[in-house]
Amino acid sequence: MSSKNIVLAQIGCGYWGPNLLRNFSALPECTVKYVVDPSAERRLFVESNFQFSCAIETHQTVLEDLALMP
Repeated sequence: MSSKNIVLAQIGCGYWGPNLLRNFSALPECTVKYVVDPSAERRLFVESNFQFSCAIETHQTVLEDLALMP
């Protein structure tokens, strides 16, 4: 059985968002590449606490990155 790394983009980091992000980030085969949130405060929270996730304002970067995948 081969293991694959799961790469996620989380849309929103509001009330439950930090809990989801923490749990996804704790999974050994899961990477939360992007966290999308329009709030600068929430993006700063993500950047300060989850150094392997990139906090962005809109979903456009996620879609562009997805279009580049083979």
